[in-house]
Amino acid sequence: MNGKPSNAPTANDKTNNTPTALGRLLDGLRDLLDWSVPVADDPDLANRRQVYDHVAAFLGERLGCPPTAVLAAVHRLCGERDETLLAEAGPYGEALLDQARTLLLAVRVQYLFEDSRQARRVTLITFLTDDRPAERRVIDVLDWDLLPRGVRRERLRLGATQLAFQLYPGGDALNP
Repeated sequence: MNGKPSNAPTANDKTNNTPTALGRLLDGLRDLLDWSVPVADDPDLANRRQVYDHVAAFLGERLGCPPTAVLAAVHRLCGERDETLLAEAGPYGEALLDQARTLLLAVRVQYLFEDSRQARRVTLITFLTDDRPAERRVIDVLDWDLLPRGVRRERLRLGATQLAFQLYPGGDALNP
């Protein structure tokens, strides 16, 4: 050491910069995650939203209109009362509601437990085609934390291996 100041970083300089650099890296990762992964939704609402989206996609396909156009009719048919979900759908016409009633025979949701960590949710849509009943099944695999609270409660309380709910016609008390 000759007593002259040096511009070269010292070990102390690296230590002092690390928290700032690490903080910037963590902030950047947080921003990326905030942008790319939506915040976890209430599992009850998320399940109902997904099931209604499946039914709306089916009806939209059969009735020749976009799923968003029939989502409010699906809410009405299934007896949905949650203001959050109802606000997500636009208005519907009575003619569209009548067409959906004519086509649909039933909408049923089953939760089949694979193991203690996940379950299959089967959305069963029974409908008329050529004056005969037919079925469409949509199967989703859900982790335990993404199941509706009531479904998890019944699994723990009763040890049920499957639970089922009728959404249309009529609604069910748990209304997944």
